[in-house]
Amino acid sequence: MIEEVENKLLVELEDIFDGLAKPTLEVQKRKLGLSDEISLEEYEKLIEEIRNATRRLAGERVAEEAFKKLRKILDEHRGG
Repeated sequence: MIEEVENKLLVELEDIFDGLAKPTLEVQKRKLGLSDEISLEEYEKLIEEIRNATRRLAGERVAEEAFKKLRKILDEHRGG
């Protein structure tokens, strides 16, 4: 299930980071001290960090739109 979450996150991140989506995700994981196998709760921290990185690169509107999409993916996997 977690692999499915990460794959969906990467698809959404491709719109913003293009070919750098996976490296961006990995950098943010390392920044937070997360391993490859992370929980949904840890993904919460990760998408917040991605929101901050997106805000710096693309601005507030793009960051918030991306965050909503990423949050929706996590919520769907929680069953909510």
